Amino acid sequence: MRHINGVYTQRFNNAHGLDGTLFRGRYKSIVVSEGNYLMQLVRYIHLNPVRSGMAERVGQYEWSSHKGYLSNAKKWDWLHKQFILKMLSKNPDQNVRQYRKFMKESEDESLLRTLSLKKLPSILGSSDFVEKLKTKFFEQKSHMEVPESKQLAPDMERIKKTVCDYYSINETQLYESKRAVFNEARAMGLFLSRQLRGEPLKSIGNQYHIASYSTVSTVLERLNSDKPKPNTTS
Repeated sequence: MRHINGVYTQRFNNAHGLDGTLFRGRYKSIVVSEGNYLMQLVRYIHLNPVRSGMAERVGQYEWSSHKGYLSNAKKWDWLHKQFILKMLSKNPDQNVRQYRKFMKESEDESLLRTLSLKKLPSILGSSDFVEKLKTKFFEQKSHMEVPESKQLAPDMERIKKTVCDYYSINETQLYESKRAVFNEARAMGLFLSRQLRGEPLKSIGNQYHIASYSTVSTVLERLNSDKPKPNTTS
């Protein structure tokens, strides 16, 4: 994808006397749940030329794979379409017909709104699907230099619940702030929100009923200063 975005764009521009970007934004991959979400995405992609005014009807656009889904010609053997068609019908005589029918149905407005966002989600699927990925992959995929890995982090509510369970307190106690009394549970919630999710200080403060983000920063600094120092003696 880097080669296409870079080298190919340069050669295309040189050949056609153009300048600037060829593709809209940088390449981004999205993890998509099987079933309804994947089917909706297939339809969204095939209808893009119609939606953008580049074609009057689906399949009219020269570079669309939609025609390949309808054809049994060998020239389309490279197209990995059976996986999608079998989701519509296990019967080879019926799946193409079901695909035609599916393409004529109305698009999902919620999906259209999601895919129209400038910042696309990293995961597209139900809340159960997203939670499954977080549980299974967060620890092994988390990386400071990969911002998108934060999308697999537990959400703020889960962090709060885990902290409350660990300290055997309720959520009201989690927010308590008494002069000269260090609320360790709240501090741990702030730390995990910052460490696991990379949340901005102001956002963390809002979640824990702290008016000033500088207070959040002070608590985090205290936690860091309290960490045991490595033994450097021989």
